[in-house]
Amino acid sequence: MKKPRKARRTISFEVGRVFPPDDDLAIDLLRLMAFHDDLSFVGDFMRANLKPPVQSTAKQVAASRFFFLQRLFGAVVAELVKVLHNMKARPRFTELTRALDADGQATLEILLSVPFDEDHEIYGPLYRARNKAGFHFDHNDFAAGIRTFLQRYGADAKSSFVAEPKPDEPRRSRTYYMLADQIAIQTSFGLPAPGDEPDAHAALLVAVDLYAALSTFLESAVVAYCCLRDIPPAAFEIRDR
Repeated sequence: MKKPRKARRTISFEVGRVFPPDDDLAIDLLRLMAFHDDLSFVGDFMRANLKPPVQSTAKQVAASRFFFLQRLFGAVVAELVKVLHNMKARPRFTELTRALDADGQATLEILLSVPFDEDHEIYGPLYRARNKAGFHFDHNDFAAGIRTFLQRYGADAKSSFVAEPKPDEPRRSRTYYMLADQIAIQTSFGLPAPGDEPDAHAALLVAVDLYAALSTFLESAVVAYCCLRDIPPAAFEIRDR
């Protein structure tokens, strides 16, 4: 049975009228929209991988995939926090803040509740996910991760590679390197304790809350922005698909 088609609504507008390049607030809103869409897509991938496979090696691959999505989600939220704290000092953003409705005000408080401080108990792990294990893969941090792994599981601890033969090229395979993924998640959020769910770290839970707050904030912010620029509802053409 085919899945029912999602109901979608297209809201069209003239770009130059609604988001002119010489309006700093227009550009800042577009930046926040880009954050929102990236987090939405990563969240979709995470939800699609919530149900673990039955076969043991497939479970290992699924866990590594989920660990990567966690790191990516945390890294994007870390950058979102940094950008928001820089953005709040802009005069046009201050003007927008005053024009927000109650939902916009409340969600902006949530978005700014995590300080841009790499030593903070919540922002710190997100910062490490961005700077240490999301993109840069720092040498010293990976060495420290190996040491922590061996201290926890013993000098004779074992890990594995999982080779997945390619159906159209049986002599070649796609290899997943389980240990590297474990060290990357350790570098960001610490190794999950045996039996813990992959999303148990408090920083990740807060990151999800920030994404939800961003979604509500943007809905309010766009309305306030249009009021500030005197953009009427007629500037938007709405079509259902």
